[in-house]
Amino acid sequence: MKKVICGTMFVVVCLFLWNYLYFYSGVFYLPHDNDNVACMSKVEGDTLYILRDNKYEDFQIKGVNVGFSKPGYYATEQAVTKEEYLNWFDQIHEMGANMISVEKVGSKQFYDALYEYNTHREDPIYLMQGVAIDDYLINSIYGAFDQEFYDPFLKECKTAVNAVHGRLKIHTSTGLLPANYNKDVSPWVYGYILGGEWETNLVAYTDHSYEQQPQYEGDYLYTKDATNFEIFLAQIGDEVIRYETEKYGAQKTISFANWAMTDPLEYDEDLKIYFKKASAIDVEHIKTTQQYFAGQFASYHAYPSYPDFYGYMDIHEMNTYKQYLSALTAHHGMPVVISGFGASSSRALSAEEKTLGRDQGHLNETQQGEAIISMYDDLMAAGCAGGMIYEWQDEWYKTTWNSVAAVNSTDEVYWSNRQSCEQSYGLLAFDPGEEQSVCYVDGDVSEWGPNDLVLEQENMKLYMKYDESGVYFMIDQKGYDINKDTLYIPIDITPKSGSKAAENLGITMSEEADFCVEINGQDNSRIWVQDRYNMLSALFYEDISAQNCFLQPLNT
Repeated sequence: MKKVICGTMFVVVCLFLWNYLYFYSGVFYLPHDNDNVACMSKVEGDTLYILRDNKYEDFQIKGVNVGFSKPGYYATEQAVTKEEYLNWFDQIHEMGANMISVEKVGSKQFYDALYEYNTHREDPIYLMQGVAIDDYLINSIYGAFDQEFYDPFLKECKTAVNAVHGRLKIHTSTGLLPANYNKDVSPWVYGYILGGEWETNLVAYTDHSYEQQPQYEGDYLYTKDATNFEIFLAQIGDEVIRYETEKYGAQKTISFANWAMTDPLEYDEDLKIYFKKASAIDVEHIKTTQQYFAGQFASYHAYPSYPDFYGYMDIHEMNTYKQYLSALTAHHGMPVVISGFGASSSRALSAEEKTLGRDQGHLNETQQGEAIISMYDDLMAAGCAGGMIYEWQDEWYKTTWNSVAAVNSTDEVYWSNRQSCEQSYGLLAFDPGEEQSVCYVDGDVSEWGPNDLVLEQENMKLYMKYDESGVYFMIDQKGYDINKDTLYIPIDITPKSGSKAAENLGITMSEEADFCVEINGQDNSRIWVQDRYNMLSALFYEDISAQNCFLQPLNT
């Protein structure tokens, strides 16, 4: 009996140990012939290639970034279902895209859906797998070579490799059992983009706080005339390539994320000081050896409206965005992929393109689509190898720099902030309601009923509805002419603030109001905020004007 118990325990321990080594630790390797590495994507010169029917063909990336969230959930909750992903993939394919990109390791449902969608398809959707690093580390006290920074990033890179090869288990906050990533989607993974929009201070700190590191000599990547941060990237990239080559007998193209604030282009010193452009990353200093067959490409996030120094490149050039992209492709001897470009349909404006109007926000959906098409045309005209639209779906949990101080981030996932440009980059919008919204601003009065009536006067009725996306009003007034008449709708939110007079509008109200909606034609309508309700003024007015806003006259 003891022998049976001991034998059983030995088998259980062996299974547990094998499970740990195979799925968790990453140290269990199957034998592979490194002279016969599978390579479905590769780079030659400034061209991308893909393997189809045992032959390499030119490949132009026409992609879109897919997020991991939907309304009511944060991205970390992994709430998007497999069926929803499959539906999205159908729509993305119908749109004409040949690739999706993700910025970090997704949920098990995502990879399961991709596997099911692509299996037996002659025209699959390829994946560009991104690897993100924690925002806390990017903005922490660490440099890139510190183990507290280096090790988590490398671990996340290996996690991504294991995820796409279907050999990963992750314990998440959404369940007691680990998520078992057991679908091998690597036949459709074109490559990896390591990192994100690196903080310029992190790059500068790594470059200048350490002594100059010796140039890196790896099996797959090496550096020449590289800065410290470029050497860090080469080391990470070399370890990732080695890991995938030795563990899975495969190689993918690789790229290191970059953006305008750390691009390698030359600018006047006064512009660099004004825009706080303190560092640069040049992947031309990272070279590939003959053992790395897939090759690397340069990837950039690039938007027409930010940063503003696009507009200083050539005052005689109207399309400074295309000029910037042309400067990138001229600098590089490898393919350039714009891995993030797009336009936001938010109501508020966060940044503007001073020439062609492809602004960050304040666009309707038609203008958003036209802006994206014109950007992609610029990519092609500049000689880029393709691009990926940011992004497929609106994500309600995101915040924007110019409104983050005015929102409750713990509740933001539950409602659509139309002011936030970051929430409105999606090609796919989410309308409240299981089947339809409570109201559409389309002039159809049939959806308004007696239960929506909030005020009735002699010749006017005011109706109101609300949902997770907005508050809606319908005014029924006899003889009203929107081009000639002005209407005011005062709104009281709290009993502790408000004013009965709006001096700048020249009107008085019977009750104290925090807001006043002015309807005065298409171009002059707006919402006024009472001074003491305006939290942004309370937070920032004294910093900007050196005056205390609460000592100023109370105007609406």
